[in-house]
Amino acid sequence: MSQTGTLPATRSALVPMDRYRLRDRLQDLWRAKVEHITSLAVEYHTADADEDSIDHTVIGSRLAGARHELIEIEGAMRRMDEGRYGRCEICSQPLSYDELIRQPQRRGCADCAESSPM
Repeated sequence: MSQTGTLPATRSALVPMDRYRLRDRLQDLWRAKVEHITSLAVEYHTADADEDSIDHTVIGSRLAGARHELIEIEGAMRRMDEGRYGRCEICSQPLSYDELIRQPQRRGCADCAESSPM
């Protein structure tokens, strides 16, 4: 804490232009993830016809992982719509633009992620 009794400003809040860029990034990720899920679903449902295809359990596992990632992306979009986006869900500190542009579905800061699984 600083001498004034407030937390030091180590992270900055997002400005409107950052939010627009991050919304675009989330939408791009969403589209790519939906395409990936569609591709995996087709592969899963056509695998029986090909003897050399990847085992259904492997494709099913990839499909489940991709669906989970899609849920995380949609959750970030929902938090943005609700005005809760860009803050750690545990300590409420703002996340940096750099953290969010790398992983826009991120829900927490690095400090809280180390101490508690999200």
